[in-house]
Amino acid sequence: WVAVIGDSTFLHTGVNSLMNMMYNNSTGTVMILDNSITGMTGHQDHAATGKTLQGDPTYAISIPDLCRAIGVKNVVEVNAFDIKELEKVVKEEVAKELIDTINNMNPDIIFITGDSIDKYHSDLSPLEFLFEGIQNTAPIFAVSGNHECDDPALYSQLLELYDKYGITDLDDTEIIWSFNGASIQIKGLGAFQNKINWDNDFMTDKHPELFSIILNHYPQLNRLAYYDLILSGHIRGGVIRIPFIGGILGNDGEFFPEYDGGRYNLLNSTMYVSKGIGDTVIPRVNNRPEVVCITLKHKE
Repeated sequence: WVAVIGDSTFLHTGVNSLMNMMYNNSTGTVMILDNSITGMTGHQDHAATGKTLQGDPTYAISIPDLCRAIGVKNVVEVNAFDIKELEKVVKEEVAKELIDTINNMNPDIIFITGDSIDKYHSDLSPLEFLFEGIQNTAPIFAVSGNHECDDPALYSQLLELYDKYGITDLDDTEIIWSFNGASIQIKGLGAFQNKINWDNDFMTDKHPELFSIILNHYPQLNRLAYYDLILSGHIRGGVIRIPFIGGILGNDGEFFPEYDGGRYNLLNSTMYVSKGIGDTVIPRVNNRPEVVCITLKHKE
């Protein structure tokens, strides 16, 4: 998440919230807009301007140093008139929060279930920053979503990033992954294949003995219930969520989608539909982005 606050309001009461963030080990990006004046209520001086209310010279508190003093490890100062640099820094700082979240989970394997790109966001530098930050954390496997299908040229750039950072593209293929003496079948169904042929035998070819996982962007394909674990996305939690009811909007125009997010039991399978971390044309309401951590355990 990103919070925005002015310099005078920060010194008046925002610093208390920042201290509580540090005390509670919270994460987030806080933007302090420093115009060296109280812009909201009359243009008075404040504790960081170097002048008293009477206009006399006095000690000026350094807001960056104050942030560092209360424990903020990463403080970046940017000229607000340098729009490109400001945009770059904000995107990187938001990505750092995601990187820390993933790395602190200490995962054994990382799955990306599609819609890493879309035609409205042609700058892939934040995505590259993310990949760079998690490339040594665990093996990473990815499949395409419907938005990868929208812009083939941009998708080609994404595949280049996969190659650069050692991410395995699992579209319409499979691997046998071994870890701590156990072997797991991992398959990927790409969105391109979904659009071409929804009844491909590939989707039903479950290994008879191994625990099986399939990455499939579309949760509507519950006929994939042959697999032990199905990982999906696409719906973004229904965008707007109503407590005790769920998501309102599906990505295919339907209202109140059946699989809007969370865990579902399908025949002999478990499906988890991630609400994802991406934005939408309609702002997310009561629908926080999520990174899903799943623990697999041996049967007794």
